[in-house]
Amino acid sequence: MIFNSLLFDKSTFQSLNPDEIFFLRTYYRPVISHILVIEILADLKKYENKALNADRVRDLSNKILQLNPTYSASYYQLLEMSLLGFPVEMRGRPNVPGGKTVINPDGKKGIVFSQPIEEQILQRWRDGKFDEAEKLSADSWRDSIEDNVIKPDSLPRPDFLNELKNQDDLLSYIDSYLKIPQTQDEILHNILAVFAFPQEIATQVFYRYEQAKPILISDFAPYALYCYRIFMLFQLSIYRGITTPRQTDIIDLQYLYYLPFVTIFTSHDRFHKTFAPLFLREDQQFIIGGSLKSDLKSIVQLRDAVPEKELDNWMAKYKKFPPKQTDSITYMTWKDGATPNYKDWTEEPHKRTPEEEKELLERLKQMKGTRADVESSQVFDEEGTEFITRETWIGPDDYCPCDSGKLFKDCHLPEVKKNK
Repeated sequence: MIFNSLLFDKSTFQSLNPDEIFFLRTYYRPVISHILVIEILADLKKYENKALNADRVRDLSNKILQLNPTYSASYYQLLEMSLLGFPVEMRGRPNVPGGKTVINPDGKKGIVFSQPIEEQILQRWRDGKFDEAEKLSADSWRDSIEDNVIKPDSLPRPDFLNELKNQDDLLSYIDSYLKIPQTQDEILHNILAVFAFPQEIATQVFYRYEQAKPILISDFAPYALYCYRIFMLFQLSIYRGITTPRQTDIIDLQYLYYLPFVTIFTSHDRFHKTFAPLFLREDQQFIIGGSLKSDLKSIVQLRDAVPEKELDNWMAKYKKFPPKQTDSITYMTWKDGATPNYKDWTEEPHKRTPEEEKELLERLKQMKGTRADVESSQVFDEEGTEFITRETWIGPDDYCPCDSGKLFKDCHLPEVKKNK
């Protein structure tokens, strides 16, 4: 589990200002889903004013880049992997695709991740580079939303739903249905149909399934069943009249497929407030977007109240853990998650000497020169790995990766240029 790994939808992060974003990236581990990138892309067509649309996409792209997030593999890729028998990690840490294995001269094994394609796209958008293919994709995505909405008046309404009063009742029914041995073939057919897998994949899945029989889908493809359970509740909630469908529901639904890969989910959205808590583990929490923003704002206010001559020391003290505020969501989340090692993260961190910095740089250069490919169809698994590095690009106006709170150009950029 990655401590405080946090998934957010567009409604939350677009409300944050630069200072709040800095403390979000400091005290949480933001995880980006592909659906968020698609939603930003769709903003190219949101208003008639094309210049306004482009400015909006530039601004949102910059906000995401400032978070220095982890980019998760798409849920559809993970669905396919699950159905084909590859393990999908579902214990609160993101599944990161690809990577290069690295063997150091001392024999230590590690993984180096190249810059994610999503990050490259966001950087291009931040620079105002929107090619025609991306614009066409935005048009197509917006135009197709209405076609994906499930309309209750166009669907048959099963009689048994009359006995189910709320979503808890619906989930109990769904869980009972998913455990019936005689329904497993039907469930697998439905999963492949709901998520529109091509015949080629379906054939491979059914061949594997026939070889594994008798088996429950919960054991055959755990993550695929997890996603199907969410979809079933959504569908039956509409059938029962508990949920009033909106055009954006299919989009909002896809965020829930990433819940197994984080410890926290935050959103302003009504749909998420209703559905997300129903699928969280005991070690997960849902935070309303407005509450998270208010909490981050309170940390910003604490920082702003520090005299300028003491600011560097304050930032150094709280660069790894939040200020103690018993009414703070961020503080209590850290405190609860860090127990019983709470004291460990309040101690002064070790500062590397110039010699240690030089040695680390040399080791990183060696890593880049001794890579071996990892299967691109696989998702990174940290078992047996002794270190992890990730390649990224930092602009002069981005936050410095040392977490000083300063821009790169005002912090370590001059030193980097000097040592180049």
